Amino acid sequence: MSSSLPATLQLSTDRSRPDAHRFYERLGFVASHHGMKLPL
Repeated sequence: MSSSLPATLQLSTDRSRPDAHRFYERLGFVASHHGMKLPL
């Protein structure tokens, strides 16, 4: 079975981890948005 839809891999990483961001950017990931949290 084949699909004509493009696949996307999404992950989350903390902005306080610049080394992690560089690692993922080297793999081809592109920052797309900032998330938000509300501690309960």
